[in-house]
Amino acid sequence: MLTPLDSYVVEALAKAHGYFLKERQVLIGLLIFIKREVQVNVYTTTGTIGTSLNHPIKGRTQLFRRSITITQLKDIFTNPRTHTGRGYYERKERR
Repeated sequence: MLTPLDSYVVEALAKAHGYFLKERQVLIGLLIFIKREVQVNVYTTTGTIGTSLNHPIKGRTQLFRRSITITQLKDIFTNPRTHTGRGYYERKERR
C-alpha cells in the first residue's frame, strides 16, 4: 500500500532537522535533502525514503525504506541509519 507524504510537511521536518533542499523533481514527487555527507531522498507519492551516507565499516551505502509515515521520517531525519524493517540497502563499491 502506498503512503503519500505531504511535501510541505516533509520540507518543514527536514529544515527542522538541519537539512537543506538540494533538488525537487515535481513530476516524480522527489525531494532531495542534504546535511553534511548525508543525502535523504523522499518520494512523496509512494512514501519511499532513501538515505545515502558513509558507513564506518561498509563504506558508502544506500538504505531504502518503503511506505514510511511522517513519524518514521522524523526518526530517519534524526538518525539516517534508522532501520524500519520496511526496505533494503545497497552498498556502493569503494574506488
